[in-house]
Amino acid sequence: MNQTYTSREARLHLAAEVEQLFKNHRQEDQLTWKGTTVDLMEALHIAFLTNTLTNDEGQYLSFTAIVQQACSLLHVRMPRNPYKYASQGSQRQGFRNRPYMDRYLFLLGMHANPLWQQIAKK
Repeated sequence: MNQTYTSREARLHLAAEVEQLFKNHRQEDQLTWKGTTVDLMEALHIAFLTNTLTNDEGQYLSFTAIVQQACSLLHVRMPRNPYKYASQGSQRQGFRNRPYMDRYLFLLGMHANPLWQQIAKK
């Protein structure tokens, strides 16, 4: 994959990956998150901000609802304050610790679904 994505396209792609995770998987699938909790919360917050994730009634999912569902599916302990984790991630600086979206955009050039690079099956 050598397609170049804009930041907005990458955010929408990430939201679509989260949506597919919710629609196509159940807790019994034994999926686990291999990355950090900060990365997961940052990714989920980015997906939330796209306003594309909805429930069965067509209402937009709250950030808390997105986090609860993702943590349940990925067998991650839900943080007490997921907003704090998401904020920490987006404020990272430097070469070694870049924000998740920067890394996601880079990986999107090599993988069709970069979010799945951090998800494993137990």
